Amino acid sequence: MMDRIVHCGNQPVEARHLFLQRFLVAVQRSQHIKVTASHDLLDVLQRQAQLPVEQDLLQPKHRLLPVVAIAVPAHTGRLEEPNLIVMMEGAWRHTCQFGELLYSVHDAILNPNVTLKSRGAGRLAKVVFEKILSKIENLRKVIIPAMLYWFSISIWPGLMLWIILYISDYYLTLYSARGFKEIGHIQFEGSFELTPEYQKDIDALSPVSKRHLIALVLSSLLIALIWWLTRLNFYLELAYPLFLGMFLLLEVAIHLRHFRNIALIREARKHGGIEGQITYKKWFSYRISANDLYIVSALFLFIAVLTFNLFFLGGAITCLATGIRHSRLAAKAKKMNTVKPETQA
Repeated sequence: MMDRIVHCGNQPVEARHLFLQRFLVAVQRSQHIKVTASHDLLDVLQRQAQLPVEQDLLQPKHRLLPVVAIAVPAHTGRLEEPNLIVMMEGAWRHTCQFGELLYSVHDAILNPNVTLKSRGAGRLAKVVFEKILSKIENLRKVIIPAMLYWFSISIWPGLMLWIILYISDYYLTLYSARGFKEIGHIQFEGSFELTPEYQKDIDALSPVSKRHLIALVLSSLLIALIWWLTRLNFYLELAYPLFLGMFLLLEVAIHLRHFRNIALIREARKHGGIEGQITYKKWFSYRISANDLYIVSALFLFIAVLTFNLFFLGGAITCLATGIRHSRLAAKAKKMNTVKPETQA
């Protein structure tokens, strides 16, 4: 016995440790055993050591916050007994000293308002939260890497998707402009198209736009040039999803607006529900567009941070830039509307 101090750590009993202890005791038989006083000089005269097991280890005075059992009503209308039992795993309570509250083995905080119903809701919330985390993990580790893999091994997946989205953007704009004219309840000041370069073609409902075709060819060549430049260096190659996301995800945000307009037009044609005349000022249309792009940009940024992905970061950047541009166009259009009444007066 070293220093007559009982160490109270919870050590697992293993067969190899017992075997080694037998060997060590045999080696130490020839050595002198040094006995010193640990706590009190009178301990030297004491023949038998007093172990702390003889004391009550669960005295409330040795704890900072005693555990009090409280009966609370459950949803069945009866009193519910607390089902938490604090059990000792070892003599780790320092009965002669002030206990370590933050480093104890079992520390629990009992809420007197806990019922069976709240426990069930807590379990359900835990299951739902775990499922959401698993879906996010699957999205981060499986779906998005697989998508970026097809975009990175060849130029054609990203380029073909860009061409499809850019062409469908123009024809969905034509469909919405024609549909709002047929409904007749919703009017737009100036033009339904927000991009100034395409307003004449959309107002004329032209099925083919030379400006749109030229922009499609130039943007496709730009994507091909970015692809070629990013192949020159490994670190530049990692940046290709960032630039591709700037092109593709902006079109995704615009297509979401197209789908909303198409749903409104079809609902109005089939069931009505719109009465009177509504006129959208030009600056108001730009302001709504800017707000939509800000929201989508925040969504892409959230996904980018959650998945550590440059593709969605590129979409967040270009949606934010386009939203800022529409905000400036809204301020310019609103300023022009305030100047016109003054000149007429």
